[in-house]
Amino acid sequence: DETEMVLAAFGQSAIRYIEVGDPVEMVFRTQPGEVYAGKVARIVRSSGSAQMAASGQLPQFTGQPENSRWIVVAEFDDPAAAAHLPQSAGASILAVYTEKGKPLHVISKVTLRMKAWTAYLTSP
Repeated sequence: DETEMVLAAFGQSAIRYIEVGDPVEMVFRTQPGEVYAGKVARIVRSSGSAQMAASGQLPQFTGQPENSRWIVVAEFDDPAAAAHLPQSAGASILAVYTEKGKPLHVISKVTLRMKAWTAYLTSP
């Protein structure tokens, strides 16, 4: 059931450290003060860069790095917690806690909670 899943887009430099099973925390603008726990369920390792519009022009390769986004599918640890979210409620923040970034996790967790509480000022 995909009603308890959130999609997030990451750049190529960040995606290389994200693994299936990594813990995530999510903040929703419509739920100020709340932080939802979850984990990475899937990583969609594809991008739209292979798609081109039909034209009479050959593609030009510049040698510049790929700027595409990669999709991470996160699922809630507690699916019942997602039940009261409005349909298509977008997470305003989704933090992935990777093995590589362990020394910074505490800073990220504090910052995430501060932003969750400041959502009281900006929530609809």
